[in-house]
Amino acid sequence: MQVALQAPDVRYPGAVGTTSRDVAQFILEEHGDLDTWKLQKLVYNVQAWHLAEYGSPAFDDEIQAFVDGPVARDLFAAHQNQKFVHRIWKGDPKRVEDSVREMVRQVWDHFGSENGATLRELSHAEPAWIEAREGLKPNEPSDRPLSPATMAATTKAYLAALDRLPSPTDEQVSSEEGLTKYLRQASSAIRSD
Repeated sequence: MQVALQAPDVRYPGAVGTTSRDVAQFILEEHGDLDTWKLQKLVYNVQAWHLAEYGSPAFDDEIQAFVDGPVARDLFAAHQNQKFVHRIWKGDPKRVEDSVREMVRQVWDHFGSENGATLRELSHAEPAWIEAREGLKPNEPSDRPLSPATMAATTKAYLAALDRLPSPTDEQVSSEEGLTKYLRQASSAIRSD
C-alpha cells in the first residue's frame, strides 16, 4: 500500500544566514577529515532532517541533483578536485545555529559509520533526488534543485519508519554490511507503507 506523503510548505534559500560551507566546516571540526562523498551526503541529510523536523532549512544553499547524488553546489565549489576534505574555505562553524548542530549530531549518529560510497548509493534511493533527475540519463550532469518539500516529507516518513523498526541487533551494528542492511530496511519500510 502506497502512502501519499503530505509535503509541508518549506522552501530555500531562506535567509538563514548559514551556508553549506559553514555546516560542512562544523562537521569537519567535530569528526575530522572526510571524503567528499561522505561530507556532501552528511550535509544533504542535515538539510533534509532539519526541513523535516523544523520546517525550515539548516542552511541557505539549494541542494542539486548531481550524478553522484544530492550535492550542495557552493560546498562542491569549495572542495572540487579534492578526494578528502580537511578544511572548507569560507566555512565558519560559529554561524551554525544550535538546532543545526544538534541535527549534525543526529545525522552523524545515524550515518557516521557509513563510508562515502555507501552514502552515495543510499542517496540514489532518495525520492527528492530521483524526482529532480527525472528524464535524465544516469551519467548526465544536472544542476536541477531538489524540492525542499519532497526532502522534508520523505525524511519525515523515513524517520517514522525507523521508529517502527525493531532496534538493530549487536550483529547488525558491528559490521558495515549489517548496518547498511538495517538502513535499507528502513528505506524499504517507507515504500511498503
